[in-house]
Amino acid sequence: VHDLQSGAHQSFATRSAALKALGDVEDFPVTEFDRLTAGERYRLKMRTFLDIDALPLPLRPKAYMSRSWDLESEVVEWRLQP
Repeated sequence: VHDLQSGAHQSFATRSAALKALGDVEDFPVTEFDRLTAGERYRLKMRTFLDIDALPLPLRPKAYMSRSWDLESEVVEWRLQP
């Protein structure tokens, strides 16, 4: 698992373990609070998916051939109020 924001890498023994770790979103930077207007309401929507083309070359054929690699979440919404 590669964090595009921080550049951090994590390796897992199984795909299930990697997916479980990806399901835990913690300390995800959205914006700087000083850019938000006090008293305004904001909505944050997020959807995640597996970019098969970003996988290492040896994994891509298997990912393209198997529906179990076709991974995409539902849209999740949070309300923010600074």
